[in-house]
Amino acid sequence: MAAKSETAYWWIRDQILSGARLPRASLNADDLSRTLGFSKIPIREALRRLTSEGLVTYRHNAGAIVTPLSWQELRGIRAARGALEPAAARAAAGSRTDEQLDRLHQQLDTLAARVAAGDLDDFFELNRTFHLTVAGCAGMPVLAELIDLTLLKVNRYRAVLPATVELAASDLVEHRAVVAAIRAGDADAAESAARTHVTGEHTITGQAGRIRAELFDDQP
Repeated sequence: MAAKSETAYWWIRDQILSGARLPRASLNADDLSRTLGFSKIPIREALRRLTSEGLVTYRHNAGAIVTPLSWQELRGIRAARGALEPAAARAAAGSRTDEQLDRLHQQLDTLAARVAAGDLDDFFELNRTFHLTVAGCAGMPVLAELIDLTLLKVNRYRAVLPATVELAASDLVEHRAVVAAIRAGDADAAESAARTHVTGEHTITGQAGRIRAELFDDQP
């Protein structure tokens, strides 16, 4: 049963974070049971777990639904990223290893290739991996864990906001600035570059106005 619950959890989670099931979409246990070929018990266990992570919400007379988007949550995401990621970049400038730096450069090359080809299907996931690598360079597991949790919330908004080559190219330029400062061991510059990157107009918080209003549960 535990294995089925785990499988259901990851399948439903991927449906939500990929945008296959939009905010407010019903997560009917009977339908999910038929789709996955499981009884409703592991489905309900998976939904409870996703509820604890904020990805699923229970509504009176509606049951389980994909949690609607929230402008209030977006403001919290902006504040969290503005505090956490510059701190991680600052620490990374003094603690990164050559191996970690090589990994960051490899990731930049991959992102650059995607932008050049106009192939943005997995750009957001690659972008997330880059940010987590920077966080890992800081040598502070708790800080990296908090950044991971924040980026998980960002994914819900990214999933319903199509990428554009222009925005991806802007991301790449700012990523390069962060890595250059980390490579140089310049903590002040790394912190500043990361802050510019996570609070700019091209970020999810800056671009949220492009998201369909009906997917939100509150007002801007």
